[in-house]
Amino acid sequence: MPPAPDLVPVKTGIEPLANKYGKTVPTGRTNPPASKAARANSPTSSAMLEIEVDHKFAEAHLSIWVDDRLTYTHSLEGTDKKHLVVFHHVQGHEFHAVQISPGKHVLRVQVTTGAGTSEQSDTVTGDFATGTEKMLRIQFSKNGEMTLRLQ
Repeated sequence: MPPAPDLVPVKTGIEPLANKYGKTVPTGRTNPPASKAARANSPTSSAMLEIEVDHKFAEAHLSIWVDDRLTYTHSLEGTDKKHLVVFHHVQGHEFHAVQISPGKHVLRVQVTTGAGTSEQSDTVTGDFATGTEKMLRIQFSKNGEMTLRLQ
């Protein structure tokens, strides 16, 4: 019988893989099959909620709940606009989109200022059909009152 070959150390840890979105996949887990991932992201199995925000905050935080489930959060930042060197106001305009399940939903929008001194919340109800888009417009008046419109 020939002598046993020298044993070579084997690396036991597996490096996490990065998927196309740059997120790491934990060791021992795999991405879902392509057909399952395509079905989950397919516009025919969900509805699109587009979010447009016009605000007057230097810093604020936007949170949106769909049927009491936190679905979207984002920091809002405005830019300082100067008029005639003396007058200042902050202005911000942002656009975002998220996929939600089809059906009738209650959307609750909450905006908290960066200093945490002010918080506003309001709700709007809408019926979302499969493969369609609806626009949620969040606007603030000169005195800072929030209004919601779902179109």
